[in-house]
Amino acid sequence: MANCVKCGADNPIGATKCVYCGAPIDIQKRYPADGTEMAGEQFTAPISAPRFKRASVGLMVLFATFTFGLYLSVWFYARRKEFAQLSPKAKSAPYLFSVLLGVNIIYLLGIISFFRSIDASQFLLGNMNSNLLIAVQLLGYAFMGVMVYSAIIARAALMEYASRVQSPKFADSIVWTVFLNAIYLQSSINGMLDTRVLDEAL
Repeated sequence: MANCVKCGADNPIGATKCVYCGAPIDIQKRYPADGTEMAGEQFTAPISAPRFKRASVGLMVLFATFTFGLYLSVWFYARRKEFAQLSPKAKSAPYLFSVLLGVNIIYLLGIISFFRSIDASQFLLGNMNSNLLIAVQLLGYAFMGVMVYSAIIARAALMEYASRVQSPKFADSIVWTVFLNAIYLQSSINGMLDTRVLDEAL
C-alpha cells in the first residue's frame, strides 16, 4: 500500500493518484509529509482539491423553509463526492448523504399520508391515528439524527483539509454545525472560497 502524503490515506500499489483526495502520489515534492509547504511558494488550493460551489446563505434558509428541510438534504447529496474527495474522514459521505436524502423523502411522504388520513375536525379534537403519528415522529427523529451526523462528518472533512493545508480555521463551531448544519457549512465553504483555500466550481 502507498500512503498519500497529502491526506494520509492508503492507496493500492502502483496508484498514480490518491483514491480519496485525488492528489498525485508524488505530491511530496510540493507538499511534504508534515503538511507544510515548500519554502518560497505562495499558497494556493491544491490542484487536486475538489471544487465547491458558492451559495447564498440567505437563499438556503428560504429554500429550506419552503421545502420543509428537503433542500438541506439535497445540498448534502449534491456535494457527496466533493466531501469524499476532500478527506478520508468523509469517505462514507456518498452513502451517508444518500441515506439522508432517502430518509427525508420518506419522512415527508409520512407527513403527507398522516394529514391525508385525518380531516380538520379530527385534527382539532386531537382524535388522530396514534400509530401513524408515532411512525411519523420516529421518522422525524431518524431524519434529524442522520442530518446532524452528516453535518458533523462534513465539518470534520472541512476542518481536516484546512488543517492539512495550514489555512485559517473554518467550520470550527460544533454548536452551529448541529443547529444550522448545511447552512453553517456553506457559510464556511464560502469563506474558504474567498481565501482561496478551496477552488470554486464554475
